[in-house]
Amino acid sequence: MGKGAAGRWSGVRVGPGLGEVALVVAASGSLMLVSALVAVTQTVWVLDVVGGSDAGVVPGRRMVANLVWAAGVAGALVALGLHRHRVARQVTDVLLAGMVAALLRLAAHVALGVHPLAPHDSWLLQLGAGLPMAWLAGGLAVASLWVLRRVRGDAAETVRSALERAEAMRALEDEEVRVRREVAEGLHGTAQQRLVLVVAGLDRLLADADGTAELATLAVLRDLREKVETVRGGDIRKASRLLYPYQIEVGLVPAVRSMLDEVPAAVRTQLTVDPGVRALDGPGDCQFTRGERLLVARVVEEALGNALRHGRASAVEVTIERDGCEVVATVRDDGCGFDEPTPSGSGLARLSERLRLVGGELTARPAAGGGVVVRARLLITALQAGAGEGRLRA
Repeated sequence: MGKGAAGRWSGVRVGPGLGEVALVVAASGSLMLVSALVAVTQTVWVLDVVGGSDAGVVPGRRMVANLVWAAGVAGALVALGLHRHRVARQVTDVLLAGMVAALLRLAAHVALGVHPLAPHDSWLLQLGAGLPMAWLAGGLAVASLWVLRRVRGDAAETVRSALERAEAMRALEDEEVRVRREVAEGLHGTAQQRLVLVVAGLDRLLADADGTAELATLAVLRDLREKVETVRGGDIRKASRLLYPYQIEVGLVPAVRSMLDEVPAAVRTQLTVDPGVRALDGPGDCQFTRGERLLVARVVEEALGNALRHGRASAVEVTIERDGCEVVATVRDDGCGFDEPTPSGSGLARLSERLRLVGGELTARPAAGGGVVVRARLLITALQAGAGEGRLRA
């Protein structure tokens, strides 16, 4: 994952917002609503049993007054900014919100005729009765906010840790690609050039010694010359391609196509590329990082080599397709296969571990009708980052 993508994801907002306002209203309001219903039911039942001056008061008036009380608690908590403050300030907010809600409840009782304007001791009783539950509702809102922030904080820490691991893995990949490229260029350039000079020197030595040296000596010199030429033209070239596949700088598809071009003509090969992959692998706007291209190419190369060396395959089919934010590379052959799903210690096993470290997956299984199917899935950083930005905008 590139630094820019990490910066975008690390800026995910986890602070106060509409979600916390809704939580304050839901936590405090739900408790107050239940309390309002219980209070009306209890009062009506008591007055109906014992009688009294309030026995004839319509229960609906009491319910309206208690709903004002419930709304007063939630509204005061939001107005005081409970969701924006720390715990010390939240205690003050809860106390003030409870007092405001109790006063609103008393005013509603008086306005609706639930209680007369006198005596004032009844006012004090009603005022005191409205405080405890309002404070309890505020406490529930504070506890809910604490839980939400704890969960958000843990989620943010998880995202940051994942980003740090991804950045570290990406840095290792970039360094590996750099080293592979330098070594491959060194083999192809410096080492091969020196061997060219050795071959040229042997040619001159053979030319000078022709007719004067013993036949055995000439035979040794010619054998040495052939061996050096084999190392220069074959072994070094092969090692260079293993380290850094040919045309990998151009794109993933050209690199895979160049591998298949080197397969002996007796083996039938077929390359199928999803149009979605071609769009991502364009030379002017390639969405694959060099590390991703190299990893997928190495899987194809290893599977192809196994099919030819061990499976004695007569046909190999390579498919590269896009599946959401992943690229899927499948190599299918008609060889003799193997017993283990992924032989331990093999190149495929090492590549499987490598893919796992970057969130990918590699499987190798016997194919129906014979042969082996090797399938690698790799999450593409650019596609993942784009999908994440889309979710954030939504």
